Amino acid sequence: MTSITASAARQVLAESGVGTAGFANLEDLAALANLLPRTVLPLARNPLASDIDAGTARVTKNTVTGRISLWVNDGGTMIDLLAFATA
Repeated sequence: MTSITASAARQVLAESGVGTAGFANLEDLAALANLLPRTVLPLARNPLASDIDAGTARVTKNTVTGRISLWVNDGGTMIDLLAFATA
């Protein structure tokens, strides 16, 4: 498995238009990314708690809107982490 570096995380965020201002420590972000499944979960909606195990995160794509995001299942509450990122 290929690891993601902080510079790679910075580049992906910059190219996606999200920017890096909302991430204080890109090394931690890169470490988190290395723990995630490597495939995007395609769904025709935003994910439900039943789609992602509690206490874990997953990159998903809403195939209706085309939006890709990082979702966390926090004990049954779904949180879209990229909704909190500043551009």
